Amino acid sequence: MRGALSLLVACALLACSGSTTGGGGPAGASGLPGNLLLSQLNDAQLAQLCDWSAAKEGGYGATESCDGGITVHAKASQQDCVTSSRTETAKATCTATVSDAETCINALASDPCDIGTPACAPLISCAGA
Repeated sequence: MRGALSLLVACALLACSGSTTGGGGPAGASGLPGNLLLSQLNDAQLAQLCDWSAAKEGGYGATESCDGGITVHAKASQQDCVTSSRTETAKATCTATVSDAETCINALASDPCDIGTPACAPLISCAGA
């Protein structure tokens, strides 16, 4: 699941600054406006979110061994992240925002094995929609 959320994955909102990036609300931790729908991000914005996410997760291709023999994997590359994120957020029922992705990624950064954390519910609903 972490791989599916790697973009997205993907605002534990480290305090949002007062600045904006490209219109639409205060910039969040990733540098993108927190209120943008993930489905509205262009490839450059998705790449920015993917890079921020990968840095929080230990880099592209990082793995984490969890209890029960489960291993979670970050996306292998920026392109892999952008492509899978585009697919996951393209569903009409996906209303997750950049802030939702930041919240999830920050939660997973503190406990990568907590893939069912409520902080990731908006992203999980996009992936499962």
